[in-house]
Amino acid sequence: AIWDLSNEVAQLGDEIDKESQKLQLSTDTYQQLDYAMQRNGASISDVSKGIKNITLALDGVQHGVEGASDTFDKLGVSLTNTDGSMKSTEEVLLNSIDALANMENEVERNALAQELFGRSYSELLPLLNAGGEGIRELMNEAEEYGMVMSEDAVSASASFQDSLTRMQGTFDGLKNNITGAFLPSLTSIVDGFTAMVAGVDGGSE
Repeated sequence: AIWDLSNEVAQLGDEIDKESQKLQLSTDTYQQLDYAMQRNGASISDVSKGIKNITLALDGVQHGVEGASDTFDKLGVSLTNTDGSMKSTEEVLLNSIDALANMENEVERNALAQELFGRSYSELLPLLNAGGEGIRELMNEAEEYGMVMSEDAVSASASFQDSLTRMQGTFDGLKNNITGAFLPSLTSIVDGFTAMVAGVDGGSE
């Protein structure tokens, strides 16, 4: 029972570790945002297109590409800090969601949401309808009710899963090496049996 529980938790933690890295979010923000989205019928994967656009915009602004920040300018979201340094992808994402959620003109909001998040924007509308404050409350609720796995626990889970994968690979390698050593003899037996059944002289020997 302890093994099953540990393995279940480790699988969850490893998934959080891998998926949060793909989305360029901290493990805490990933879990909090995931909870807020689930409460509104959405999925954390629905923001993946938006994160790609944010990454491209940040890179474009950094390299002086004209119009790179147009969508975010419309939202009133700055891609840079007061000191001129670039904001993180996570910060821009949260600021963008907050800005969209607080827009009063739904038509304009939906158009900008589609521009930022692509076709998945419609899945995010219930979340945006909750308003910026409502989204923050849900994210805080995940933390307050102990739903957020600590960064140390997530890291330990990833290490545990890596160890299991390594152990499985070791067993597979051992099996392959042992079987490989016997294959020449087994091949000789199979060939001999085939020859014997076919009536070839010397097959039984």
